[in-house]
Amino acid sequence: MTGEPTPCLADSPSLDVPVAHLLPLLDALVARGARIRYRTDLFGFHPARDGWRCELLDPIDFGHLAERFQLPDSIRLDPVSGRIDDVRNRITISGPVSSRAWSPGPSGWPTRPRTPSPTRNRS
Repeated sequence: MTGEPTPCLADSPSLDVPVAHLLPLLDALVARGARIRYRTDLFGFHPARDGWRCELLDPIDFGHLAERFQLPDSIRLDPVSGRIDDVRNRITISGPVSSRAWSPGPSGWPTRPRTPSPTRNRS
């Protein structure tokens, strides 16, 4: 990526959409092929007992997010558990932890391999 990372707000600017500040992150993930598990009125986010949650069917590309966005301290990327946690507003975006090999990207965060993994001969 070229240029400066885009700042991400710490809080939603809208009381009607409490997850609005995280929509640019979710949009960036979907643009790179991530699929959202549930269709909801809040772009895949749904209430959970501990806040708001959005579940992805594909692993989160943490390297891409770290390069593209400048995150406040309250929004934490956790590649080990496959989560983005907004600890201030109790919002989580989660995806499966990739079983494929991860490599450090230019920012030091793991990124998905760009080449397909070899397939096994199942004979």
